[in-house]
Amino acid sequence: MFKGFETKHLKKLLEEIDANKEFNPATIVVFGYNFESKTMREIKENISSYANKKSINIDFVIRY
Repeated sequence: MFKGFETKHLKKLLEEIDANKEFNPATIVVFGYNFESKTMREIKENISSYANKKSINIDFVIRY
């Protein structure tokens, strides 16, 4: 994910997961130095609690 990632981008990402049949991410990776801890926590919680229509499990990984 890019440094300027915001809540509006998270919403679009989740919509894309549901709408695009060919988009099936298994893992989302963020570079920890590019995000505030609050933002990473928000992304992680939303990804893990989101019940996507495809019922795929998406891992959230923070790299430093």
